[in-house]
Amino acid sequence: MVEKNSLVSIIIPTYNRANLVQRAIKSVLTQTYKNIEIIVVDDGSEDNTEEIVREFNDERIKYIRNKENKGVAASRNIGLKFSKGKYITFLDSDDEFLPEKIEKQVEFLKQREELDFVVCEGCRKNENNEIKLRRKTYSLLQVLIKKDAFEKIGNFDENFYFADDTDILIRMMYFLKYDKINEILVIIHNTPGSLSSKEDFSSLIKKINDKKLIVKKYKNLLTSSKISHYYYSIGKDYLKLKNYLIACKYFIKSYILNPFNFEPIWKILRCFIFWFFKNGKNFICK
Repeated sequence: MVEKNSLVSIIIPTYNRANLVQRAIKSVLTQTYKNIEIIVVDDGSEDNTEEIVREFNDERIKYIRNKENKGVAASRNIGLKFSKGKYITFLDSDDEFLPEKIEKQVEFLKQREELDFVVCEGCRKNENNEIKLRRKTYSLLQVLIKKDAFEKIGNFDENFYFADDTDILIRMMYFLKYDKINEILVIIHNTPGSLSSKEDFSSLIKKINDKKLIVKKYKNLLTSSKISHYYYSIGKDYLKLKNYLIACKYFIKSYILNPFNFEPIWKILRCFIFWFFKNGKNFICK
């Protein structure tokens, strides 16, 4: 057990998640580490989120409501502004911490004072409660970071619509010192209707713009393989939009940066097949 003398701030941004935010808050209140403050930033919800949060009647919970919807990055920045903890961690309102998450991460950082933050393992759970035991990439809720270290890398970039967490994680990984606890301490839920699950025209355009911005900001930091991955992902998004020529362009860029990965080749062929069936008749007539 560690001394419970360091305050930990848990920032929970939420928007129209009255049916889920209760589970997230409960997962924090049942932590074995008790010296916490929970900062719920309600991003202008139109449901009964405020009522659900206030029903807890716990002095450790701070409820902040935005008068208008500002987006998740702005809400996280507001949470940071009001946080008083030595350590900071984030929780999306549809996800949850396992009971020892905070205690084990605080203990780890106290034993490794040279570190700025620590990450843990996480698992995914779908709407049928089926669990995938490991994630290939980290999510923000897997992090516990010293507040003074967070201040070194700046706030969340509010130019992002979806990828503000990806942006901040890149800054953490490249500019701060960290290590990993090889233990699952968080559950990430695949929630229908969440920002990350939306694939309508508007959402796909925003995802594409976010990915392009990531590459633009960090092209001198990211490896060729990683940039290739982003180009491939952008190509898939354009393919969903049935913009086959632009999709093909990004698959080609992806392959050039990582010629040992043949997946873009099959996507390029697919683009040409789809394009031909869509435009081939007119092309042949000409």
